[in-house]
Amino acid sequence: EAEVASGSVRKLAATRAAETDPVYSPDGRYLAYLRSDDPPRATRDLGIVLLARPGGAERALPRTFDEQPDLLGFSADSSRLLFAENKGTRRLLYAMPVDGPPRIVWEPKTGVVGAARLSARGGHVAFVRESPAEAPEAYLLDLAGGEPARVSRANVDLPMPPLGETRRLRWKAPDGLEIEGLL
Repeated sequence: EAEVASGSVRKLAATRAAETDPVYSPDGRYLAYLRSDDPPRATRDLGIVLLARPGGAERALPRTFDEQPDLLGFSADSSRLLFAENKGTRRLLYAMPVDGPPRIVWEPKTGVVGAARLSARGGHVAFVRESPAEAPEAYLLDLAGGEPARVSRANVDLPMPPLGETRRLRWKAPDGLEIEGLL
């Protein structure tokens, strides 16, 4: 962390783990970031760490479903961290309270959420949604509730070639892990 006026620098996260994607809360009370295992075992095996500011202790938040969250930022009231992450064959939007487990904010019935970005005030998430039967379009989700609104029509008039039906399948691996795929 750098103090602009004096030019002094203070280390906030200095372990052998990979520490990345820092995000400050709007009220300045927290710094959240992603941290790998120490030492790193995989390229994207990450947990969310919350550092109380100024000079407070850090604590690991509950692990996410896939342990590969993409932090978007804090909600407007600094009570939740928003992130996107895969679950099976879909990419969902989640909220992680600063004091509880993650919950799904929005899950598409079909397709995936991509290129998600949180608004500067933390009240809306913009993202691209697409599916095997729908070309990508931009959407805006009000975090106060409701369904996302499509805000682009860039690909609506594209002619769709004949496509086969896409089905989501689930099965158990020999070790009991549930696997999900598309057919």
